[in-house]
Amino acid sequence: MSAQVDLNTVGNDHVSITINGQPFSDFYIGQNYAKPFLAPLRTANGLTVTRKWPMEEVETDSHDHPHHKGLFIGYGSVNGVNYWEVETASKPSPENPQTKGRVVLEHLGDVISGKKSGSLSVTFAWRPSNGPDVLEENRLMTFYADPDVRIIDVDATYTAKTKVQFADTKEGFFAIRLADSLTEKNGGLMTNSEGDRKSTRLNSSHITI
Repeated sequence: MSAQVDLNTVGNDHVSITINGQPFSDFYIGQNYAKPFLAPLRTANGLTVTRKWPMEEVETDSHDHPHHKGLFIGYGSVNGVNYWEVETASKPSPENPQTKGRVVLEHLGDVISGKKSGSLSVTFAWRPSNGPDVLEENRLMTFYADPDVRIIDVDATYTAKTKVQFADTKEGFFAIRLADSLTEKNGGLMTNSEGDRKSTRLNSSHITI
């Protein structure tokens, strides 16, 4: 089979991504979700590397942090509003605001399939529960048809709609909730580009899992 990335819009709910004839992931953007997320993520040989819960009711999965859904973008405190722990069932951390915002779809732009890569462009609004939007997010996501690995490029631009302050918090910004089988207690290892396994959090680096 020749290389191919296929992207298909499914109603107003999500965009499905298929690579080389195999399902890779779905990008959930509908109004039923407090923020957009990409889940599940699968390897080239079909192994799921993200936690299935809470999108699927899996008894053997850990049931903490319901806002951890696949691959997502969020932040713990923007202008005193929590855009990280956004789910109704999520209990905000003591250091984060109790008031929750949403990252909502404004416009789904081009959805392009292709032989070497496929991409989608989308605009989101970072919206507090009351008051005007604080940020406009323009995101371009590109998926590649490599036969052996799965590669995603995420290019996001943020435009302030008012005066914006990002508080100092450990919750943010670009995140993935891995499958429980990849956690440290189950033998999983995360290594940055310098070979360090202890400083992979809160640092700028290339991360290998």
